[in-house]
Amino acid sequence: MEPGHTVLPTKHTEDFEVDSTHLRAYTPFGEQPEGGWPAVLYIHGGGWTLGNISSEAPLITNICVRARCVVMAVDYRLAPENPYPAAVDDCVSALLWLVQQGSEKLHINPTRIAVCGSSSGGNLAAVLALKAPTIPIPKLILQVLFIPIIDNTATTETSWKSMKYAPFLTPSMMTWFRHQYLPDPKTWTNWDASPLFASKEQLRTLPKTFFLLAECDILCEEAEQYAKQIKEEGVEVGVKIQKGAPHTGILVER
Repeated sequence: MEPGHTVLPTKHTEDFEVDSTHLRAYTPFGEQPEGGWPAVLYIHGGGWTLGNISSEAPLITNICVRARCVVMAVDYRLAPENPYPAAVDDCVSALLWLVQQGSEKLHINPTRIAVCGSSSGGNLAAVLALKAPTIPIPKLILQVLFIPIIDNTATTETSWKSMKYAPFLTPSMMTWFRHQYLPDPKTWTNWDASPLFASKEQLRTLPKTFFLLAECDILCEEAEQYAKQIKEEGVEVGVKIQKGAPHTGILVER
């Protein structure tokens, strides 16, 4: 069975409310490891304007079952009603809760936490990884970024140029999403909106990083550039590019 549209059964699912943010945790079957379950904070995509805590349940349950870890999804506030930095703030609150309450509520090991997200959720996961040293929490063990938005200044004259005619996520769609989430262009170069603008010092604090990208995606080039920047600062980085795949094509069942 390939990951995609199939929601896999898990041992149990629990919902929590943290500062008005809805969280949902999935626990796998099997014996809990000594020291507690490893955990993943998962952040859904949707251009910061679409999606909810259930919209990527197939992917989340596949991660839970196949990686044998607790996965917690975040129902962060959406734009345009709640523009930047509302989603960032909600994700920070969720990560703090997972570190502080996760061992008691979910039997996780708070020293074995990763962040993961797709598209705009990948953007927020990347931001969380950069913010983590300042929260403070134990060092994250991994960040996994699926087709992430990394540069909110990108245009068809820069990193979008080579794939400006790619299907599904078009430049006009991406620009619309950007304006809903970041209505003030002055914020576009903030590192917690565009991780590509993070300092070298920030990049050096990042955990091991893995990118899963789509070749026919306007976001591919900016993610590759970010991967290169991280690697240059001595962080272990893995990149897999799905040949011929459009944006979100890597996440569907086949």
